[in-house]
Amino acid sequence: MFHAAIIGVAGGHLKPGSPRPVAAESFGVLVELGVDGMVAVEAAEEQDLPPLLQGLPWTAQGVVAYRVRWEPLLIEELELEKPSFEHRVARTRSAPVVQVIARAIHAAVGGEIADEADFLIDPADL
Repeated sequence: MFHAAIIGVAGGHLKPGSPRPVAAESFGVLVELGVDGMVAVEAAEEQDLPPLLQGLPWTAQGVVAYRVRWEPLLIEELELEKPSFEHRVARTRSAPVVQVIARAIHAAVGGEIADEADFLIDPADL
């Protein structure tokens, strides 16, 4: 997994002690991984829900998406049919970092987890 989106209720139903998100703002942090690129973590109000979440009662008041994704040193390699060996090694080494961060965010705020294709995944599969 190189991308995860944790989608939860905006401003409500957060676990005790969780910071309340501010509507229409976004926040992010980059985690440097040296030669392996970086992991980006972003929190923002989500307008485009995965199809399986559209129309659910708990999404009616708005949701916040926490996105966790790996970014290689050379972004253009993401589009290559056969990326370099270094790219593939960096992707493999960064996957556990993305998983750990996604698990931690999900444990703190709850919600649903979607992969980069908007398919919902079980937190145990992270």
